[in-house]
Amino acid sequence: MELVKAQLGKLTGSDSSGNSCRILFYAVERNDPELVRVLCRAGANPNDRAERSRLPILAFTILETVNDYEDRTEAVVALLAMGADPNDLPQTWWTNFLAKPQQLDPSAIKDDWNMHWCKSAIQLILIRNFNLTQRYSCWKASRQRRLTPRGHQSFDEFGISPLKEISLHIVGQHQACEKAISRIRNHVYRHSKMPLVLLFAGPSGHGKTEFAKQIGLLLSAECLLIDCTHMRHMSDLLGPRPPFVGYEEGSPLNNFLAKVTGNRSIVFLDEFDKTTNEVQQAMLLLFESGKYRDQRDQEELDCSKVVWILATNHGQATIQKFWNENLKHLPMELQIQAPLDELYKSLDHCFIEAIGAPLTGRVTQIIPFLPFGQPEMAVAAFKFMRELSNSVRRPIDAAQKIFVGHIHLNFVDDGQIAEYIARKTYNAELGARSLQQGVRNLIEQLFLDKFLDEDEEVKDEMNKRPPVNFDVRVSRLEGVEDIIIDQHLKTTSSTN
Repeated sequence: MELVKAQLGKLTGSDSSGNSCRILFYAVERNDPELVRVLCRAGANPNDRAERSRLPILAFTILETVNDYEDRTEAVVALLAMGADPNDLPQTWWTNFLAKPQQLDPSAIKDDWNMHWCKSAIQLILIRNFNLTQRYSCWKASRQRRLTPRGHQSFDEFGISPLKEISLHIVGQHQACEKAISRIRNHVYRHSKMPLVLLFAGPSGHGKTEFAKQIGLLLSAECLLIDCTHMRHMSDLLGPRPPFVGYEEGSPLNNFLAKVTGNRSIVFLDEFDKTTNEVQQAMLLLFESGKYRDQRDQEELDCSKVVWILATNHGQATIQKFWNENLKHLPMELQIQAPLDELYKSLDHCFIEAIGAPLTGRVTQIIPFLPFGQPEMAVAAFKFMRELSNSVRRPIDAAQKIFVGHIHLNFVDDGQIAEYIARKTYNAELGARSLQQGVRNLIEQLFLDKFLDEDEEVKDEMNKRPPVNFDVRVSRLEGVEDIIIDQHLKTTSSTN
């Protein structure tokens, strides 16, 4: 990092709109979110602008989609995570992120020097390419609590600064993100020798597993995910003790703890409430002291830096009841600020009854994952729409039997489509999984039927032609809504 800073300093000079800006533009042009992060951490300005046009790099990133049809959403998120100001884009385009952006009144631009770059032609391209995930990310970034210099130091000095961006990778769960990040930061900041044990409670498909994965990715930490559904005995989870048969092989968890001893790591125990009392009792000492002996050779291991995340659907009824009575009918602005003290208290009692006071007492924090509100359902649905779009964008490769490729899915009014998917398919007990299935049933199947109706056989040579464009939209006919897909050869910029 110091080498990067030194080289960046040489290139930057005294011109804040000069070379550093072009370096960051280059990273965006390459569609390299990690390079964006590296450059910004080394001192590049995520709010820099092109020297002559005053075009913000955030706008440039979205415009670049036109040149190669690549999805640059992750680059947009990286810039926002590094401090790019969402107000560099017109606020009206992302404050109501489900609505399709509209062209601005020329008078609104005339009086704002920072918006002079936003000419009518540029607006049209941005509107077509500024997708729902990007708009939602701008909205989320604008609502993030601003840290003091000391707050930034508490992350940066301990190498956990990437955690500051985790909420931009999770749909909803604003308070869960803040609570978990605060606990992890404080644990590291205080050099705690006690293990950190977080219990994620709530319905399936609302971000518990994704959150654990993102922590591992952002911290570049070793991460182990274990399905505890079939863990009936201590030996199932930790391995048999000597001299019992198989002790030499250990277990996935035992061997992972030996591998990461003394280092920061993540252990995600999914469906932990489905284990037996024997398994839960076996974890008491580990959760309390952070000390553990390798079952294979009895060597003492240091597990004090392990972040334990226990995920469970238990407490779902308590969370749903609290949501229905206190949060469901509030606007999102108020939902993310609502006090949850009564819910925390109810969950404490709930888990004392379910797993006992000794184990509950060793949990550092119970963190509820709430159901999705209507806007969040749509954002989650669009995530799977983007995945579908990116999967059919790849080149055709007949040798590998990849025949559905070199295709451009254009979601006409992506917010409207995502809302339709959410209304038709969201199930609170299944969460995002119900929306994923909804995208498969309502868009992917219809698209494939259209694709396979064509007479021409698919060949690699088609990659040399312009991508085939399919428009996806919601049709309203005689009061009935439905998704329709039309194909045409002329390609246009999209909202993917």
